[in-house]
Parts: sequence; structure tokens; C-alpha cells
Amino acid sequence: MKIKIYIRVYKYEKREISSTLKKILLYDNLYTENKLVTFEALEIYADKNIDFADAMLCAKKNLGLKVIVLTFGVEYRFTPHSLPKHY
Repeated sequence: MKIKIYIRVYKYEKREISSTLKKILLYDNLYTENKLVTFEALEIYADKNIDFADAMLCAKKNLGLKVIVLTFGVEYRFTPHSLPKHY
């Protein structure tokens, strides 16, 4: 998803983008890998100062799914500002 375009170009708020995408995802003939994870990620994305990809990682972790993060030369850490509320 190119969510950054909606923020930078069209000046939409993260909460509005999240809400709209959730409504679209309710359609039966729209497929995502895991709608529950996507809904959780959209909620985290709207509430925290992180991008959608990081919100997906948090959502998978919150729902008990295995999360593997590979980086190149940078240590990856969750910061207090990027974690979901219940951490």
C-alpha cells in the first residue's frame, strides 16, 4: 500500500486513511493475506508514529504470529513510541 502518498500529496490524516481502508477491507470479494492482522496494523498505524510496514510487524506480534525481521547493518528495536498501547 502506498499510504505515504495519501499523507504527503493529499494531506489526509493517518486516522482517516486507516478508517477508510478498514471499510474497504470489509468487502467480501477483497482478499488480503490476513484481514485480522491488517485491521490490527491499521489501528496501530493510526495510533502510533510508525509507518504501515512496521505496524504490520507489531500487529503480527500482537496476534501471536511469528515475526522475523532481517536488517542490513542496523539493529532493529521497538521504541516506546512505536509499540502498541498494551506493551
